[in-house]
Amino acid sequence: MRILAGIFVYNRPRILAHCLETVVANTVQPDEILIIDDGSNEETRRVVDSFLARGHAHLTLIRKGRNRGAAHSWRTLWHHAEFENPEYLFPIEADYIFRPDAFATVLDVFENTEHGRHALGITGYDHPNAYHPHIRDVVFPAGMRDQMGEDNVNRAALYRSFKSGRHTLQLASNTCPTSYLKWREIQRTARTVPEMRRHLLEIGDPQENPNYPDSGIYRAKQYTDDGMLSHALSLHWNRCAIANNIDRKAFAAWLNIQPSVANNITGGGEHTGLPEMSSDGWSPTWPQ
Repeated sequence: MRILAGIFVYNRPRILAHCLETVVANTVQPDEILIIDDGSNEETRRVVDSFLARGHAHLTLIRKGRNRGAAHSWRTLWHHAEFENPEYLFPIEADYIFRPDAFATVLDVFENTEHGRHALGITGYDHPNAYHPHIRDVVFPAGMRDQMGEDNVNRAALYRSFKSGRHTLQLASNTCPTSYLKWREIQRTARTVPEMRRHLLEIGDPQENPNYPDSGIYRAKQYTDDGMLSHALSLHWNRCAIANNIDRKAFAAWLNIQPSVANNITGGGEHTGLPEMSSDGWSPTWPQ
């Protein structure tokens, strides 16, 4: 079992330092941790260099000469994963912190629960949007219809907590770019389903879609298209599940773990006015 993690770095040095510390403090370590520095400033580069100088195993640095955007960093990780072909791929935005058992918990869910064996991905963290009825029940399905042309998710089964093995889980539909992906299985399916492969490539190469205005914003600003990440796996998993009579009341493409295995410290980013080390995306179930 091989795990590749990619950490996307850009100009939030204080939370980056915490992110890196919590990644390498995990009881289960990825076989390779690829740090992708998107042309960051001097302060951020110092954090990365200082961390690398401590000699942690499994760390590789890719440093760009100039800022190319988050989508370019996603493509960099994607191409590396295509070459390495890990069993699991963990894309990580550098404003996340992790429980010491985060990766062990994710693997235990994937490997040792029936729900995990059916899923293709686990959400990056227990997102507060999942507790917002309008976002969960209106925005998410509308976004999938607009972007994919259909919403084939069994939404009546989502966001209800249940026990599976030692874990409390929910069936889910949407993630941020930070996530835990069953890479080899996703790629195995995509090789035989050209539409799925095209959708997966568009995560790091957003395309203009007149029905989905966010796509134009993502393309212009070169954001990673997390909507496409969420929707592509949901669309193609559900098509397969319907064709193979899989119980969509019990299983889904995405799972959410409670309490949250990670937390998003959003401050200093483009989507909030909060200062670095503050957050308006705090998980309701992050252990205190």
